[in-house]
Amino acid sequence: MGQVGGREKLDEIYFVQKVKLGQGSFGTVWRAKHRKSGMTVAVKQMDKASMPKRGVKRQDIEREVSMMKACSHEYITKLYDTFEDQASIYLALEYCDGGDFGDKVRELGPVIKEEDTAEWMRQMCEALNHLHSKGICHRDIKPDNFMVLGDSTLKLSDFGLAVHLPAGSILTDKCGTPAFMAPEQHMMPVHSRGYGFPVDMWAAGVSMYMIIFGGKHPFLNRRNELDQRLMLEGKLDFTDTSSVAAQGLGLFGLGETIQKFSEPARSFCKQLVQVNPAARLSAGNAIRVAWLHSGRRVAEQKRKLAEGSPSDAEAVAGRGDPQPRARSARGDTPSPMAYPQGDGRTPKGDGRTPKGAGKGPSDRFGIEAPKAPQPGLPPKGGAPAGQSESVLIRRELEELKQSKAELEAQLVEVKKQNKDFRTQRTKEVAVQEAPPEAVHRESPTTLMAATAPRLLPEGVKCRYEPTSSTQYPFLPAVIQGFNDLDCTYNLDVRPHAQPSRIAPAKEITAEQAWPRGTLVNYFSQQREQQGAGQSSMPAVVKSFNEMDQTYNLDIRDHADCDRIRVRVIPREVAEAADPGLTSAMMRPALEKRCTKQLNGQEVGKLPEEVLETDAAAADAEVLGRPQRIGQGYWCHVPEHDLFAPVVAVRGGIAELDISGSMTELKLEALRAPKQERWAWPKGTEVMYHSGSLGKWIIAHVEGYNRTSSTYNLDVRQEADPEKVRPR
Repeated sequence: MGQVGGREKLDEIYFVQKVKLGQGSFGTVWRAKHRKSGMTVAVKQMDKASMPKRGVKRQDIEREVSMMKACSHEYITKLYDTFEDQASIYLALEYCDGGDFGDKVRELGPVIKEEDTAEWMRQMCEALNHLHSKGICHRDIKPDNFMVLGDSTLKLSDFGLAVHLPAGSILTDKCGTPAFMAPEQHMMPVHSRGYGFPVDMWAAGVSMYMIIFGGKHPFLNRRNELDQRLMLEGKLDFTDTSSVAAQGLGLFGLGETIQKFSEPARSFCKQLVQVNPAARLSAGNAIRVAWLHSGRRVAEQKRKLAEGSPSDAEAVAGRGDPQPRARSARGDTPSPMAYPQGDGRTPKGDGRTPKGAGKGPSDRFGIEAPKAPQPGLPPKGGAPAGQSESVLIRRELEELKQSKAELEAQLVEVKKQNKDFRTQRTKEVAVQEAPPEAVHRESPTTLMAATAPRLLPEGVKCRYEPTSSTQYPFLPAVIQGFNDLDCTYNLDVRPHAQPSRIAPAKEITAEQAWPRGTLVNYFSQQREQQGAGQSSMPAVVKSFNEMDQTYNLDIRDHADCDRIRVRVIPREVAEAADPGLTSAMMRPALEKRCTKQLNGQEVGKLPEEVLETDAAAADAEVLGRPQRIGQGYWCHVPEHDLFAPVVAVRGGIAELDISGSMTELKLEALRAPKQERWAWPKGTEVMYHSGSLGKWIIAHVEGYNRTSSTYNLDVRQEADPEKVRPR
């Protein structure tokens, strides 16, 4: 693994100083200098004799080294060299003079600024996105495993638990720091089958909460123990109690409260700390969140000021004129390339006065700006102070030009998108109204949308949105068939699922993606921001981008999966495109219902809730026997005060999908749901607890009372759902 020669070879290349940077359970970190270049490094020395006592194997060290060698990124600690002898293994690592990031968070405490937090989280997510793109899961993300370079650059370190995770695979070994482990790790092996890359994002979200509150963990109690109930709920409290006390807005938690940081910051943290791993923000999507880049401009400003401050300080102290790092060929004007470019600007009114200048920065950029030397021309008189003014004004003008160019480019892009959208809609309308012979002259994409709709084939992965509530945003699902009678899909988690609630799956390969030609609706964020009445736009799938898990549509490239839903296809179109997969037994009952009248309307034209609620009742009517609780039903779990869908029922045990994890509970522990959306349909055979008899008796659902949220049973009217359970 290491270079031959061990300590002798190490001493030949590096001078190991007697400065201890850290001490671990079986190793020590020393500061060292590269003898030729003078570069400072950190040498991690691991004692071989102590490794077995700590449960560390040689394969673990070799895996850690291979993971670090596979990653080369600006926010990941670099591994320069490895050495080994009979007693120790040595790793020469990138030296970070700022120390442990966890210590920095605790040191800053509640004075941490939001823009700094955004910049640190951007660096974390950039590092994780690089790891995940390489197929590496870190499994031990926390503030203590990031090092600080300078004042604000983070470096991910400690790859002792990192492992390669092939696409489509899951990990089943429980390891990591318990306080930062995701719910799917804690619930193994009974209630969770395994985990993957989302565990790193959960830990990043917990780390962000600790940054916001100066080291306070969201799920640790007063005894510094993990509160599993809070962790499984995933609720984050952003109340700033210190600010409340300071401003006198509340007493002992009463009265008005203040939320820490802005709503975009809190929303980003909540998207990371999602109990359901399928709904958790991935690293690829996280780095595209606008709030995450809000701190970059401020960090650039600080960096520019830090680089320019020595020259100004010398000028103020009278120790000499500020010297630019590079000059033009004429030798009298600083080269623009000698200074950093970016979005940062020198603040006005900062009090710094270059030597020989009679006015402050606010005067220079205000009244005196027109008299300042122009970019590209030498200052009048060649005075050193003129050189400093020329540099500052050049920066200001260049940044104004850059901002103007960016705004103009954004305006052009918006106009182009609007034009493309209008053109596409015009073509679709023209194709639908044109005679058959004219259709063949249209483009392939338009022809596909107008004449060849594609249904999602059986076995395709997707996500089902059972409700608009954020508690259960998505459930992982698989297409099992299409119902041509009511134009719905049968999923493994829900029969007769409405297309408008089916979204593409994430973390998949190109082979598992939705096929080209699938008809979908795209919910445009731009139209939402513009206040458009209808943000959804009809679209057609063109291809899948495996790198960032997005789809190329005919109206937009790199469309986010969360903004895509299946388009509802009329029955006659679906039958022409693909034979229906509705079962023969289900068809007579549903057709019978479609002939009935309700409030003067055909049932086939009722809202989607009617068809969803009546699907199981129709099945029971056809089979000629009462329908019992099974796949597709929702139940209330009083123990955890939550609702979950039933995946399967075997021998009195129901398998529920709770936050993406399979949980087995006895039927006696479940109750009927109170919400109308999930109410059990007519004909369902249940057990009712009779107060007069003092026992559970067999009953059948006759209806649901919307006003009182109760059930009418054949043995009791307006029965409380808490007294109704599966049989």
